[in-house]
Amino acid sequence: MKLKKILQMNWKKPELGQLDLVKEEKKLAVNLAMERAESRLESIGILTSHFKGEDAQVLVRAFLGDLLNAVKIFESQLEIKKEEIFNSLEELSKNVTPESQGLMAEFGKHKLLIELSLKESLSDENIEKLEFESYTLFSSLSAAFKNSIQNDLFTEMDHFNRISKIKKELGWVFLIFFLIVGIYTMSFIQRNYLYEIGNQEIQLFFVTQKFPDYQEDKSVYNKLDISEKGKWVDLSFKLHETQDALTGVRLDISNEPNVKVQLDYLKYLDQRGKVLWERNFEIQDNFLPADYDKLSGLNEVKPGKIKPGESLEMITMGFDPYFSVTSPSIDGVTEVVVRYRFIDERKKFED
Repeated sequence: MKLKKILQMNWKKPELGQLDLVKEEKKLAVNLAMERAESRLESIGILTSHFKGEDAQVLVRAFLGDLLNAVKIFESQLEIKKEEIFNSLEELSKNVTPESQGLMAEFGKHKLLIELSLKESLSDENIEKLEFESYTLFSSLSAAFKNSIQNDLFTEMDHFNRISKIKKELGWVFLIFFLIVGIYTMSFIQRNYLYEIGNQEIQLFFVTQKFPDYQEDKSVYNKLDISEKGKWVDLSFKLHETQDALTGVRLDISNEPNVKVQLDYLKYLDQRGKVLWERNFEIQDNFLPADYDKLSGLNEVKPGKIKPGESLEMITMGFDPYFSVTSPSIDGVTEVVVRYRFIDERKKFED
């Protein structure tokens, strides 16, 4: 059925004609009989597990009576009375076969259960079979009823219920879809139109031959006001004590996400401002920055625009974005300078 037709259908329950009312009453009676039968299955299992064969037989006969009555109701026949069940089962065991017409064929496929329910006594092996045969008969008859009811007792109410179910499922699908779209839209708006980055706090950690691990007491802070946004700035990090040979630095390039950062170069200077060592971050023809093998430990950053001849561009993804640079062992370093600029992720640098 086309989606347009489903959505246009009336939500009001249909008014059933006399024939459909009879079918609905019959379905209700069949379902009640099957529910009574199902309620006996658990008790049958308990009795057979304790090998109480005689009690289990009595319960199985009542169970079979419920199933037979469900079939009788479906076929518009008189129901079997409680005192008639035993005789009806004896007659059924003689006449029913897997080739019997309609729903009675299911009893023919499980004739063993009928025969076991009528025996004077049962071995332990046959007691165990009672439970298995009861469950398999109920399962196969339930499936047969489902198909027969859909074919023979289908009414406008069934059609209405089916369409209502589809509408409800579609409603959930649309609700989830709009929730996802709404969340994404709000995130996009907040990220691209509402969120504004603030002053930047950059931290530089350094390692030496004596102290090869990055530690908080071996770090220096620098701050950039928001007014410097988009401008190239030489960030100076004065090392606060005489160092032995410097072997590398870790640069925490921001203190928040969604910041676009460009790096031009990094320099080591002595106390007179002489350059002892430097490296640039220019993108090479292989689309990697110069001396890429000396960069490591990238955390909460992703690549920005990559274009040969331009400076390395990165975008922060969290509140602790950083990367490390390995250098030769350089003595006498008292200052580290980084050429740096930053801007909102959604914006472009002006060259």
